[in-house]
Amino acid sequence: MWSNADEVNAFIEDHKGGRWGVGDRCVLPDIEQPYTVVAVRPFSHRGKFRLFVDLEAPCAVVECQEYLVTTKEVHQWMSSPHLTRCCVAHKYGFSTGMVGAWKTAEQRAGERERLELRERQEALPHVGLNERAVLEALEAVSLVGDQIGVEHVVSHAVALLPPAGRGGRDTRRQRVVRAIGSLAEAGRITLRGGAVLL
Repeated sequence: MWSNADEVNAFIEDHKGGRWGVGDRCVLPDIEQPYTVVAVRPFSHRGKFRLFVDLEAPCAVVECQEYLVTTKEVHQWMSSPHLTRCCVAHKYGFSTGMVGAWKTAEQRAGERERLELRERQEALPHVGLNERAVLEALEAVSLVGDQIGVEHVVSHAVALLPPAGRGGRDTRRQRVVRAIGSLAEAGRITLRGGAVLL
């Protein structure tokens, strides 16, 4: 998808190091709304150069016959591609139907990556106290080799869990064994022949 932000950024990029001219056009792809440069106003103040561009466009509301003029300072426009879409009478009368219209391809890709990561994380089973102890034990003993005996992992994980309260039955070993089974079932660890493969 080519968004409004992509089009604006390409339009600005085409003018980098070149001249802005009256009559230059930028067409926003969501509704093919054309913006035409009607004035270019260079401005220097206290040694800082700024370039203002006035753009004229028909109002985005289809029934409207009015035109609007919007002014953009080029450096600010580079950081925020938005353009005014409607005349004064229809200030809030238009909303684009394009999803991500004011996001660049790079921003949309970043959003997709974040969404995919969240979906992958949500697909994983909840890692509780016992499972966390097993994973921490595996990390601690991973220097030994790429295959650790289950009993070795169990003894390390049990030591990481808080002991039972006074007079309570110690169920840490059973909980760790169950946690190893649930992690293996979820594909978080691999068991083979009484060992955990790293």
